[in-house]
Amino acid sequence: MKTKTIYIYYSIIFFALLTSCQTGDIENKLLLQADSLLEVRPDSALVFLNKIPVSELPTEKERAEYALLLTQAKDDNHIVQTHDSLIKSAVQYFQKNRNKKRKRQAYYYLGIVHRDMEQTTSAIISFQEALKITDKEDRLTALIYNNLSSLYQEQSFYDKAIQAAHKAYIISQKLDNKHDMAYFLRTLGLASRFANQPDSALHYYKDALKWIQTTLDRKLESFILSDIAHVYEQKGELDSAYHYINKSMQIAPEKEILASIFFVTGKVFHRLGQIDSARNYLSLSLDDANIHTRAASRLELSALEEKSGNIGKAFKYSQEYLSLKDSIDSNMKRRETAILINEHEIRTEAQRIAVFTMKQTAMIIAGIGILLILAIHFIRKYRKERLFIKYSSSADPVQALPTVLDTKDKKLQSSLAALHNSPSYAILEKVRKNEKRDIHLPAEEREELKETVLNSFSDIIAQLKRHYPKLTPDEVYCCVLYIIGCNSNQIRIIMCIESGALRVKRARIRKKIDPAIYDLIFSDKQL
Repeated sequence: MKTKTIYIYYSIIFFALLTSCQTGDIENKLLLQADSLLEVRPDSALVFLNKIPVSELPTEKERAEYALLLTQAKDDNHIVQTHDSLIKSAVQYFQKNRNKKRKRQAYYYLGIVHRDMEQTTSAIISFQEALKITDKEDRLTALIYNNLSSLYQEQSFYDKAIQAAHKAYIISQKLDNKHDMAYFLRTLGLASRFANQPDSALHYYKDALKWIQTTLDRKLESFILSDIAHVYEQKGELDSAYHYINKSMQIAPEKEILASIFFVTGKVFHRLGQIDSARNYLSLSLDDANIHTRAASRLELSALEEKSGNIGKAFKYSQEYLSLKDSIDSNMKRRETAILINEHEIRTEAQRIAVFTMKQTAMIIAGIGILLILAIHFIRKYRKERLFIKYSSSADPVQALPTVLDTKDKKLQSSLAALHNSPSYAILEKVRKNEKRDIHLPAEEREELKETVLNSFSDIIAQLKRHYPKLTPDEVYCCVLYIIGCNSNQIRIIMCIESGALRVKRARIRKKIDPAIYDLIFSDKQL
């Protein structure tokens, strides 16, 4: 018998390996088998994972993958998880890993574990972190939105809950997953019902019923039918409520009918005046796991027994109800406090993320600015070097233009000395001393200074004309004035032109000469 069981077990593993198509990034053979098995038999996968010795997982990657798979297997088997240390080890590894798929899964299951631990804020943050990793609209994204919707419902953020569930439903539509469409529509219905929108809730529930009936999931179908009965009972439409609750009970798998179904059934029979049936169903919901259902059942039974004249039983149920109500009120106060704390934590986290994002943006902008400055500097340096090489390789290297324009060049120094010793230098000094007063030079002085400058710098002028024959005599004179150290305001006075005309002249010169030579002549001389 044991041999047969082992044979069946390994047959399942073999079949899973053949049918899996999502395990390409796992290298360890044991983990590969577990991942494959999760696709078809999550219960067998959990058993298999629990039997893998951790000592056989020597690398950090393998241990992280094991932690992720084991957490997934527990969730697939509906095991409530009470510790987050296992999945956190996976998150820590995949945070620094480039595998976006695994990183997103790790954050998703971290949210699942925090949800199980009733750490609502942490769960929301984990799910939101998973959404940030990629904008891909796949089934995992839909599940994330659906979980967020449930968490928002718990905190009474119904508008947000409806929005999140709607996103999950839209994705399931695109993927044409009918079961998910029904599942997410039910979440939409629940959110609408809690938001006191019964008509919208009915619309979503009935659409969910339409899609689930195309599948074989009778359990979910029975829950949806029960949800519809709840809404009709709240609206006071008892015939419709009775119709749907009957249908729910007829198709629900035995032992899986929720006590809440019995409760709504009992309420409907009570309203219809069928006391014995009402008493029977309400009694079945007295031991429900949900404290609200237990309290509501006792309140309903108290009213029923009072109508029937059973004052003793009515009083007993009333006292039990009051006792449970005290617990509910106490829990609600703690819950309200928790909501306030959670809201504060969410705001604080949002502010922290905003500040961090602003700092990152500022650093990126500053970095780009520094890179641009360095790039401009090296481009200019490269141009100058290329130009120097170009002219230095000519037949007359002594007359290379970049060398001539160097302030340390002997010929340039000689020309500057000649200008300094000429009588016309006094005119230049007058301009420099009085430029702020915007003086006007007589035409005779302008011509005298021009003649002296052209004679003193004849070698440089000859070089400029030889290399750039398109330059006009006036443009050549403008270049020489910049070379001898005049600024734009002084040149405007010497040449008797307006600032706009000088800007145009410089623009024309820029188009006619090499950029590196332009930088040498006009460097650090702004208009």
